[in-house]
Amino acid sequence: MTTQMTFDLPLDHTWELTADRPISRDEFIWFCQKNPELRCELTADGKIIVMAPLTFDSGLYEHEISSELRSFVKAQKKGIALGSSVGFTLPDGSVRAPDAAWISDEQLAGLSQAERQTFAHLVPEFVIEVRSKSDTMASLRRKMQESWIGNGVLLAWLIDPENRASFVFFPGGRVEGPVPFTEVLTADPVLPGFTLLLDELIKANI
Repeated sequence: MTTQMTFDLPLDHTWELTADRPISRDEFIWFCQKNPELRCELTADGKIIVMAPLTFDSGLYEHEISSELRSFVKAQKKGIALGSSVGFTLPDGSVRAPDAAWISDEQLAGLSQAERQTFAHLVPEFVIEVRSKSDTMASLRRKMQESWIGNGVLLAWLIDPENRASFVFFPGGRVEGPVPFTEVLTADPVLPGFTLLLDELIKANI
């Protein structure tokens, strides 16, 4: 029997919701449907992560970076770019939603209509995460290495507005950074031609 209840969480930090057993993907989907205003993810060990709303700076970076990725992909006609509202079911059973992601045409072609209507079983080739005030660097680095790279992502950027630095994650445990915002980030060879100079990007949009 399912019991529906309403409760409020102070969303000034990230919450981890646990049960007396791992929460299933179907239960997570139900939770998301009942709480559409929340930004949630499901961990590999069956816990629901409820994330705090973005700060102004984090939201600005997320929006501008996602827009740059989308504009590049549309102009080059190379796959599709998605924003932070899209969740992916990963091979370890988790459901994660990066701040921006790129999926190739080859992967998109293999996605069924049924999968498109849910958290698709699909691993993006390229993801970007933007650190929010409520995120610790330790937890984000673990997410980049275990959830993204560990599940098959080919390239992952972690962008930290507070310290004006980025980290680039590759398969095999290789990490480059910190890369200051004054230096160009490149998505080669996964998405050739896509680059970001974060210092100039944000100055041009504030």
